[in-house]
Amino acid sequence: MEQRICKQCGKVYVYHGHGSGDHTKYCSDDCYAEAKRKANLRSYYKNDRIKQTARLARKSDERRNQWLNKSVPDGFEYLGDWTGGNTKVSLKCLKHGIVVCRNIDAFRLNSTIKCERCRREYDKARQKAKAVYGSREEYLSELARQKEERERAKRESRKRIVVCDVCGIKFITYDSRQKRCSPECSRIWLNKDKRLTEANMIDKNITLRRLYKRDGGFCYICGFKCNWEDKEIRDDGAVIYGSTYPTIDHVFPLAKGGKHSWENVKLAHWVCNIRKSDDITDFVADGTKVITSGRVLPKKTLQYDIKGNLIRTYSSTAEAEKVTGFKRKQIQKCARGEARTYQGYVWKYA
Repeated sequence: MEQRICKQCGKVYVYHGHGSGDHTKYCSDDCYAEAKRKANLRSYYKNDRIKQTARLARKSDERRNQWLNKSVPDGFEYLGDWTGGNTKVSLKCLKHGIVVCRNIDAFRLNSTIKCERCRREYDKARQKAKAVYGSREEYLSELARQKEERERAKRESRKRIVVCDVCGIKFITYDSRQKRCSPECSRIWLNKDKRLTEANMIDKNITLRRLYKRDGGFCYICGFKCNWEDKEIRDDGAVIYGSTYPTIDHVFPLAKGGKHSWENVKLAHWVCNIRKSDDITDFVADGTKVITSGRVLPKKTLQYDIKGNLIRTYSSTAEAEKVTGFKRKQIQKCARGEARTYQGYVWKYA
């Protein structure tokens, strides 16, 4: 056992160890509670809680007034007299200058609040309208007709003419976000060729309908007519295309460096396009279309210095990369004329 001095009352007490509860600094629970009360009081005045409470209340009133100003009905002005605990607010009619006192929830949820003079004018206009139309049913039908005309005029104001991104046809829409003319064009847009990038996209205005019109609707592989109606739309919205449905085919495939340009695209049947795959279509002397091997033959590559002197001849760009350690794609880029030199050399195809 140990004797200690209470920090609250100064008396000497016997400390019985950790099992004695909170009596490690104080002799009793009363001294502990009194010390805690004084500590809280010191913290209250030290942190200036009174000013903080007033500042928070002032900010709360400002936010409340801003919120109430946004909820004021048209034709009224909020006078800013609402305080916490008070359910009444004052509104001033801008037309007649009459002050109207309403419950806060009433004017927030009801936008048809009117002052006394506005109410009388409204009743007179309503009675006059009833006298003109003869019966309540005719009056209500006229109100419905006027509302429908306002909605139609509002809808017509949003009317605009847009060119479809897929087929290029002009169509009328009332939705500012719509860019495709039909669900079919939307599906085509979502399922567009993922191989088209900025590197091979030359002509962005290429569409299937424009290509169909240019080629007259004939497949350049088999020579027969394409059929737009050769498709089936299932109940779930999925589209199944037939063998004669028109498609865009790249003569020199995109997978082998072809460009998406008008010179490299032709119309083809869906089944012909599938059979052709990534082979290269060529022409013989009599104009007959034939399909050559799908493998691209290597090209001889010539290496020159800046002065134009031939340094070495390679059987392909792959061999040039293996011998020199230079990148093959950059050598090909220089050989195609897209760059003047690479690594201080001029590269050309034989």
